[in-house]
Amino acid sequence: MGDVNSPDISGKIRGIDYTKKIDGKLHSHIHEIITIKNLGKIYIERNGKEIYEDNYNDETVIIKGNGKCITPIVSLQHINNSQLLWKATIDKSKLDFIVEVTIYV
Repeated sequence: MGDVNSPDISGKIRGIDYTKKIDGKLHSHIHEIITIKNLGKIYIERNGKEIYEDNYNDETVIIKGNGKCITPIVSLQHINNSQLLWKATIDKSKLDFIVEVTIYV
């Protein structure tokens, strides 16, 4: 569980992910729900795989992918089925991570 903060959306996020290694690289499939207080929920599904960038090292894993989101919230329905791109940077030494998600409407 964590917090979501952006100019348009703020709330709590919960999710579950499935990750497996294929041909030496991590592949992830993720389901999440953002709950916006007094408004409703946004449902997100993301897929991604491990990539190697210039700043790659043994302590960092980077996963990039795409996804989609669906919401019944009338004021946010413009995000339904929009392009969603994401990147996770995982610090293996701390088991800490940062996820950046961008929705293109």
